Amino acid sequence: YNDPENAFMHGHVRKLSMTTLLSDSYEGGGFQFASYGKEECFISTPEFSTVGSIIVFPSAVEHRVASITKGVRYSLVTWFLGPPFV
Repeated sequence: YNDPENAFMHGHVRKLSMTTLLSDSYEGGGFQFASYGKEECFISTPEFSTVGSIIVFPSAVEHRVASITKGVRYSLVTWFLGPPFV
């Protein structure tokens, strides 16, 4: 962040992301990570389906939530800031 008026954020980046699952009355909506091989993309879906489950990961890791097919998925997202990794 380039915000000299905000000493807390200035010069810092998102280092860690955290997602907490707040509901389980939905279908679909799996949390997914992407990794890349030489010529293909691999999608992994960690076990993350119980209310209160938490995933913490480096913010630079590509991730997504698959489409919700029924119901509503609620989650809490938090970011931890700090100086850039060297």
